[in-house]
Amino acid sequence: MARRQSGVVTIWQLYELGVGRSSVRDWMRGGRLVRLHRGVYAVGHAALREEGRWLAAVLACGPGAALSHASALDCLDLRGSSATIVDVSVVSSRTSQPGIRVHRPRSLEGDVTLCRGILTTSPTRTVIDIARVWPLARVERVAAEAEHRGLLDHARIARARSRALRTIFGGPVAPRRTRSRDEERVLRAIAAAGLPAPESNVWVTHGGGEEWQPDLLFRAERVVVEIDDDRHRTRHAFELDRRKDAVRQADGYRTLRFTRRQIAEELPNVIVTLSRMLDLVRRERSELGGVGPLRSEHSR
Repeated sequence: MARRQSGVVTIWQLYELGVGRSSVRDWMRGGRLVRLHRGVYAVGHAALREEGRWLAAVLACGPGAALSHASALDCLDLRGSSATIVDVSVVSSRTSQPGIRVHRPRSLEGDVTLCRGILTTSPTRTVIDIARVWPLARVERVAAEAEHRGLLDHARIARARSRALRTIFGGPVAPRRTRSRDEERVLRAIAAAGLPAPESNVWVTHGGGEEWQPDLLFRAERVVVEIDDDRHRTRHAFELDRRKDAVRQADGYRTLRFTRRQIAEELPNVIVTLSRMLDLVRRERSELGGVGPLRSEHSR
């Protein structure tokens, strides 16, 4: 049973298997059972993988409980985190326990799925839940990833009557996929400056067959914006970036690169530089009579 349940069991499951109360006490004293939550134990040791921690929290909250909110996003691979608190939704009067944050929705009917063997709120329900408590920019990042993977039920989202989700999905532009807060800051600054909205993290296929995802793409102007973070410090990353720039230039793209420090400390100057580049490209296109169509391909 422990192997099937990521290393955890409940005391009630042990009783149903015929294990007596005295044996349970002996196993606890001998370290064979390690208490995780009230009535929930790890078998043999407490060095559990994240699936074990999540399942232990759900089991501790009783029948009908489901992994939810930020923990559900982690399980569904819609974001990654190192949070130690596990979010669980349960339609009951259960109180929170150490390490568990309990949410009490009116109903979870139709909104639960199985993720890595754990009852979990569906991607749609999870996005609806976080839209009630998270800042808009963070919700948009998650919603864009879920939308990109075809995981969302738009009819269900409409019934949720969420102002945040109406803002994200109500317009003609799909939610933008961002991979960092730096990208979100630049996007907000671009909107505030009245510049055209770029696409975020879309796949572009180049003439030589290379496929890359620029951080931001101004499709009409063929301008790419890349934000260089710590991943760009290695020699391999440096050389790959130069290769990307050269290939893109051969295909008629202009690439602007900014560092995280520039985004944090010199964002107005970044926007001025970007605006000047877009104006320059438009003037050149006007003088040359336009350019050919952009060759691009969206990802899976």
